Amino acid sequence: MSLRRWIYDVIVQRNVRFQGVVVNRFLATEAKDKIVDITAADEQPIYSDEYQEPQYQEELTKKRNKSRLNPEDRNILMGKRPYEQPIEWYHNTVRYKKRMLGRYGFEGNKEPAGFAWPTPEEIKILQEYERVAFPESLQERWKKLEEKKQIKAEKIKARHVFISFITDCV
Repeated sequence: MSLRRWIYDVIVQRNVRFQGVVVNRFLATEAKDKIVDITAADEQPIYSDEYQEPQYQEELTKKRNKSRLNPEDRNILMGKRPYEQPIEWYHNTVRYKKRMLGRYGFEGNKEPAGFAWPTPEEIKILQEYERVAFPESLQERWKKLEEKKQIKAEKIKARHVFISFITDCV
């Protein structure tokens, strides 16, 4: 038996024996003797005032963040709005605010959700645009499409008849 092997066996056996003694003495005997009442346990742990301070909580959240992401990217990952304060000029536009409302809900905007709907003036402008851009109703446009399809089918049918007549003559 080599010296290395002998040292290894001694160390391993001592550790095993030590762990066995600790487990048997301190854990197994106490659990058997006591009856634990779960309903009597306090629901909220009591901490010292030091742990409840906002500075400590901020420091703790910074330590918990192991991702090394930018704060904006981390907010997006966590389902929050990327920026609390507008940084670019387009962050103040209605279009961007509508997008934030759609993605992040009511927490995504500090403004009421009513800004996302058009005003009566905007509705009038849109109605006027539709009236000018699409003067015919949907049913009238549908009828025109059907007529175009029928005319195209008749042309194809006439062409088939003409080709069959020419092939019969030759």
